[in-house]
Amino acid sequence: MKKLILLLIFAPILCYSQVGLPYEIHALWNDFHLEKIKDGHNIAGTYEGSPYLHDNFLKGQILLEDGQLIKNAPLRYNAFTDNFEIEKDGLAYNIPKERAFKKFTYSNHDFIYSNYTEGNSKKSGYLIPRFNLKCSLYKHHKIILLHAKKAEAFKKAEPAKFITKPPVFMITFNDHPPKVFKNHKQFIKLLPNMQKEMTKYINANKLKLKEETEIIQALEYYNTL
Repeated sequence: MKKLILLLIFAPILCYSQVGLPYEIHALWNDFHLEKIKDGHNIAGTYEGSPYLHDNFLKGQILLEDGQLIKNAPLRYNAFTDNFEIEKDGLAYNIPKERAFKKFTYSNHDFIYSNYTEGNSKKSGYLIPRFNLKCSLYKHHKIILLHAKKAEAFKKAEPAKFITKPPVFMITFNDHPPKVFKNHKQFIKLLPNMQKEMTKYINANKLKLKEETEIIQALEYYNTL
């Protein structure tokens, strides 16, 4: 269980110097107004769990739209707020989404910021490319917050909890925004062709398409049709 203070400080960073960080990261501070986070995130009081994919900062890479590659950047991904953070002097800073970054490489995975569709809602977020042939598959990590519960008769109070949800999967064709599917029936409807063949294959192999391995298995078969 941890303690957090509800406080966000918005501070333009004009320049800085820190031994051990590459020059490109120094330039990142010069170019961007980074949002400093007090104690990492934006929840007051006590909580259980974590909003992060990994609690510690890990060395990663940032590929800018102009092709410049920033290596050895201390990164952390907040799956609750869907933000990447970078560390300086022991403090976490949000990397703004409104600036164009072609790709983050973090925890041995690439992350790209993309629009996507879930049902009738248009959304955007950091997606992980997982398969790319006829059809492209993307994965999106999701952590939610269950709010604290007050004490009631015969029930103790419960703190707020971060809960890791199953990853969200989505597919796309011809560079259109990816579309989320939650079961094999929704998956079939998103296919532009070969729906009967894929239905037969999925049923014959008893695929639920809830796990990434099963989804990739189905897409590998689709690629042979």
